[in-house]
Amino acid sequence: MTDGKAPEHKTRTSERHPPRARAPRSDASEQDLSVPERLLRAAARLFASNGFDATTLQEVAAAAGLTKGAFYYYYDSKDQLLYEMHRRVISYQLNSAGKILSEEEDPGEALRKLVIDFVGSIARFRDEATIVVRESHRFPPEAMPRVQEDRQRLHDLFKRVIEAGQQRGVVRRSLSAELLTLALLGMCTSTYNWYSRFGAVAGDGADAEEIGAGMAAMCLDGMLDVDGAGVAPRGAAPVAVPAQAVSGAEVSTGREP
Repeated sequence: MTDGKAPEHKTRTSERHPPRARAPRSDASEQDLSVPERLLRAAARLFASNGFDATTLQEVAAAAGLTKGAFYYYYDSKDQLLYEMHRRVISYQLNSAGKILSEEEDPGEALRKLVIDFVGSIARFRDEATIVVRESHRFPPEAMPRVQEDRQRLHDLFKRVIEAGQQRGVVRRSLSAELLTLALLGMCTSTYNWYSRFGAVAGDGADAEEIGAGMAAMCLDGMLDVDGAGVAPRGAAPVAVPAQAVSGAEVSTGREP
């Protein structure tokens, strides 16, 4: 039986000290982190690269400089690690979004900043975001109500801004606010699939802020050149779509292999 509460960090009432950590097998920048933080980072890297099922607690503990026995002082299971990753990502997103909305009154600009910031959060927590999305069915049953509540809060936040934009005439009223919210969040969330933490996308060297700005422009300004600035001159030949593209066959990009 569960009481509907999300799992919490394990706490001890005894007076014994936590186990001493071995020298961590991680970057020097992580050596000053707390042990729970090192465990989370190590787990995120291993889960993202090797898979949730394929990664053992022994491997997570070793990557953080601990023994497997010491791991259980801080966490109960891989499922709890997964929930903590969700909490880290969603807390950052909600807090950052709240700050944006407290400073920006224009709904159009608020939406633009929200998209840029959301994409930035995926880049910042790429491993965690990847695992949370990919393994969302593995959350402990007692954690699911809280996970769903957190996600709904973020959804509602975006939707309220979109509705405010519709009321002010800066967002098209002909489109459902719910549909726009789902599409916008879905597109932003999917960036974990292709964004490189090193800031390279398809070799163009764009960073997270540039990518977020581009996605915001595409969503909010549209892909079509409605102003006519990029319209082909009259009499221009129509663009031919390769037959291979229609049939699903491989289409050359025009680049040298």
